Amino acid sequence: KTARAIAAQCPGLVLLSLGQCTLLRDGDIARIACALPKLNSLDLRGCLELTDQAVCEVAVHCPQLHTISLSFDVKVGDTGVQSLAKHCCNLHQVDLQSCPLVSDRALTSLARNAWSLLRLDVSGSKLDDRTLEFLAHHARNLQTLRCNECHNITISGVRALLSILHNLRQLFLCGCRRITTFDLRDLQSSPPVGLRNQVTISAGSSSFVLTTG
Repeated sequence: KTARAIAAQCPGLVLLSLGQCTLLRDGDIARIACALPKLNSLDLRGCLELTDQAVCEVAVHCPQLHTISLSFDVKVGDTGVQSLAKHCCNLHQVDLQSCPLVSDRALTSLARNAWSLLRLDVSGSKLDDRTLEFLAHHARNLQTLRCNECHNITISGVRALLSILHNLRQLFLCGCRRITTFDLRDLQSSPPVGLRNQVTISAGSSSFVLTTG
């Protein structure tokens, strides 16, 4: 009720943080989104009862959105993310950490449509090498990518990413089971041929800085 009241009284609001509001339901978000057409930053992390319906309402009614966090929203899946990609053309930052229903299909939709995407968190997702390379080819402005606990990606996928995605500056790979410290040291000593800028790879307590030489 408080969130809906704020939305009704502040129609020009551009930033709203509702993270960890576990009592929020889809209908609440629908009313808030309708009342805040100028919203450009929305934090819904940990809103455990929200589904794709809520995200679709945000996408349709808040086309100026550039930042959204849906991390740990376990009922949000591909339909919601694809709606964001379709309706919100100026997305700069998207956080999908630990959203188990979000698949590679949603990530490819984001990459294909969100040209202005700068920061993306897909930690804990089913991301694989093929989708990683697709991101590299299409999300060409991406500067920060978080892939922590992504157990399907390998060092081959990381090499392909780095050789293609020339704007990347930070890559997070903590807990990726198929990528070892030895892999990352070898990558640091022998960077991909296509690398054009300095990239910092963070893997837990270790960091590896790749340069063009």
